[in-house]
Amino acid sequence: MKTFLNINIASFLYAIALFVPLQFMLNINRIIRLTDMSSSMFWTLNIMIGCITLISIPFLIRRITFKSTLHKSFERIICLSWFVYFVLFTYLISRIIPVTNEGDMPSPGLGFILITIVLTYPLFVIVSKFLIVDQKSMKD
Repeated sequence: MKTFLNINIASFLYAIALFVPLQFMLNINRIIRLTDMSSSMFWTLNIMIGCITLISIPFLIRRITFKSTLHKSFERIICLSWFVYFVLFTYLISRIIPVTNEGDMPSPGLGFILITIVLTYPLFVIVSKFLIVDQKSMKD
């Protein structure tokens, strides 16, 4: 049961690391309109939040997976199971906070950028797993 919980927590954290910056990108017009923030300040904030989450999440996962001894096949499941949480978060946000103003719709070109990010994110998960999470197991 502890292994199952650790896999789900690690998958949840990987999903959050992608979900937060993408939601900021999708809701840029709504956030700027509601907070009266300038566009350049918002993009700077978005880049900082994205970098912080992408750097800190693998280290949090490292702490979780080192406290328990996960079998290698379970660790590989983490590399794919983040997608379920990501889809769930995206669905929940679209149902809880629907777009009511047509001016808040993201531009069509942003869709290509988001698709590219989502398709290349598994590479980040795999690289971070082998470079950061497996560092201690390589030393042992």
